[in-house]
Amino acid sequence: MSAQAIEAQIDQISLEIERRTEVFMAEMSKLESSKRLLQRQLNAVRDPIARLPLEISSEIFLLCLPLRPEFPSGHPRPHAHIAPLLLLNVCHTWTNIALSTPALWASISIGFPHPTGFECLLEGWLRRSGCHPLQISLRGACTSRVTSAILEHSAQLQSLRL
Repeated sequence: MSAQAIEAQIDQISLEIERRTEVFMAEMSKLESSKRLLQRQLNAVRDPIARLPLEISSEIFLLCLPLRPEFPSGHPRPHAHIAPLLLLNVCHTWTNIALSTPALWASISIGFPHPTGFECLLEGWLRRSGCHPLQISLRGACTSRVTSAILEHSAQLQSLRL
């Protein structure tokens, strides 16, 4: 067998490997999607919160908010390990419940200087409050983006503490 014939066979095998790899990867992707969907369904079956009416699970989530006396302003500061942000990181169902409960997002304490990306977090926080009355506490100098976000929701302000 000539070198060209061997190279041609190698090329054919390489192409077949690529084709089969693409088919395999597509099938793997489908299987992983099916697995994720089934895992969500299993979580929903096992999660007692998911079986409750939204009104009840929302009330339970509201009880997860930190007690106001812990905060000098009376309002929670956003933190990933404190509700409501904590509730977003438990599972898909809890995220949906938290995002469907505007009262969770109706109170916030903003200290300056604040971490990078805080403006986006604040805008999302205020947006999630829906039409619920807002209680906001500000400490320190305020950026124009924060001021704009608060002004955009000024009709909802129940209290603004400076």
